[in-house]
Amino acid sequence: MKRQRKALSLLLSLTMVFSLFAGMLVSAKAADPVVLTVYAQNGDSGLPIKVKDYTQAKLEALAETGYYAYNSGSGGIVEAFKYIELDDFLANVGIADKWEDTSKLKIEQTIGSYYGSTFTKAEIEAGDYYHPTAGDPEKVPAVLALETAAPGNDPRFLFGRPENLPNPPTDSIYNGGKRLAKNVDTITLIYPESPVLYIYAQDGSTGTPELAASYSQAELAALAQPHATGLAYQFYKGTAWQGVVATDIVPLDTLLSDAGIADTWVAGAKLKAVGLDGYLANVTYEAITDGKYYIDGGGATEVPAGISITWWSGELNDTIENLASGAYYSGALRFVFGITQAQYDAQSAAGSRLANMVETITIIAPDKEDEPETPPTREMKFTDVTADDWFFPYVKFAFEDGIVTGTSTTTFSPSELTTRAQFIQMLYALAKKPAALKAHPFTDSTADWYQDAIKWAFENKVTAGITDTTFAPDSPITREQIAVILRSYIGAPQGSAASLAKYEDADQVSSWAVGSFAWAIENGLISGRSATISAPGEYATRAEIATILYRFAAL
Repeated sequence: MKRQRKALSLLLSLTMVFSLFAGMLVSAKAADPVVLTVYAQNGDSGLPIKVKDYTQAKLEALAETGYYAYNSGSGGIVEAFKYIELDDFLANVGIADKWEDTSKLKIEQTIGSYYGSTFTKAEIEAGDYYHPTAGDPEKVPAVLALETAAPGNDPRFLFGRPENLPNPPTDSIYNGGKRLAKNVDTITLIYPESPVLYIYAQDGSTGTPELAASYSQAELAALAQPHATGLAYQFYKGTAWQGVVATDIVPLDTLLSDAGIADTWVAGAKLKAVGLDGYLANVTYEAITDGKYYIDGGGATEVPAGISITWWSGELNDTIENLASGAYYSGALRFVFGITQAQYDAQSAAGSRLANMVETITIIAPDKEDEPETPPTREMKFTDVTADDWFFPYVKFAFEDGIVTGTSTTTFSPSELTTRAQFIQMLYALAKKPAALKAHPFTDSTADWYQDAIKWAFENKVTAGITDTTFAPDSPITREQIAVILRSYIGAPQGSAASLAKYEDADQVSSWAVGSFAWAIENGLISGRSATISAPGEYATRAEIATILYRFAAL
């Protein structure tokens, strides 16, 4: 009997272990594979720089459904049922501004049997018709087709023929069928050769960026300082130090001196480095001046801030020498600077300073204290906001500081909801409406009054939108969305989920908002609707938002 009990106990233990292991296998979802990679290349002699990867799911999310027909080189047709129009695709990648008159598109199948073909923008734009065997030509756009009548060949790059081309055409790119590239896994936009780095100077936070200098790769190389053994820069990612080791670097002081704007790089100034992929490093003079070390168990080594030309990245448990041996010019410039001892001790170096694919650097001079802007006098005359209201001081602050306006000259409508666009406009006003250089990708955000605010929010990674191409500007904003945006704006560390335990609805906080909502609660920006209800998904009223922005401005 004892043996039977032991055997049963062992069997139950093994069953539990197997069940646990099986559960882990089910819950451990493998990352979706990349099916398409997009590169940008500066001129025919430049190196392709990877801008964005796409999984099948990401492509499907961008796709439209419908029907287009395209002539093939063999006299047949290719029918597209699910597709992404080329202009929309390049906008989503973030390189639509590189699609210029003399740009080219290189379409490749690099996995399996190699296929590659390159087309000019003029060829693609001229070929915008399908020629049926009978009847008039039908206009069709250039597309990346995800679903065609020949499954297994997708995605396919498709565009038509000129309207007046004979059918079948002769002696033309439109006759070979190469425009109907199949099994596409790589797209490279080759844009006209231009400088690889632009330096701008901006007079204060509200000034307009003005071009100070631009540099070709050769010009940067002439300014660079070689370091055969490598200069190491670090950032903490996950549970380990990651790093970049540079063997050729243009020190920031050298670069700004050559550009003629060294006198603007002083205490109180800011530097914005923007990458080809939209990635941003936005740092202060003080952060760069204080953060000037590479630190490890052997001590601190001072390293210069600058643009690294030849570099390699990896885990810093490898030796610097090994990483330096792999350094090369990839076509991507990288902005780097060191860390402080406090960041090293706290393992808190964020890594945003290591912006990759840098294309522009803007030096924003300090605002002039001797020439303060005198805001217009704003007298609050709202009949629905009285001194007895709990929100009175917050609405008064927001109105007098130019952050919010009334719904009319005499009403504030404190109980009305606020849309996502209205909130971003308020936050933009709180930031004193700095200039924004890049366009946003949101196809549903077209109203003029919020364009600058959404461009600023997207460029500075304050918000990424609802999807890659939608912002939902007219949707009411929720309390947890506000928390995510505000924490992203100042780059604060996430809060602890334990801070939400006192609320009965803590489990209703969206997974993507837990750290941000906890941070907002911990810092007193957002209060519960009651002692036990946090209401993360409920919409925020105008009075609540005025209160939140008042508290946020005081952080």
